Amino acid sequence: MLAVIHLADFVTRELPEEVTLSLPALARDGLRATRNVAAHNYAGLDNARLWNTVTEHAPALLDDIEVALRARENHSRSSTSG
Repeated sequence: MLAVIHLADFVTRELPEEVTLSLPALARDGLRATRNVAAHNYAGLDNARLWNTVTEHAPALLDDIEVALRARENHSRSSTSG
């Protein structure tokens, strides 16, 4: 549960905005919603949904973040070398 909370906080607070906006909206919104339930409403947390988020959606989102960060880094390099 804490992993979901930390990942959502990282995506919304630590990533550059252009990286966050490049992520699929459904993934961003779903992560945010799951984070809010996990952080504020433990009794309403569906364990199957949490498991699905942690095992399927979070790894895919992390892959998307890595791709977006690499693209940003490559763009920065090409802009400064040009």
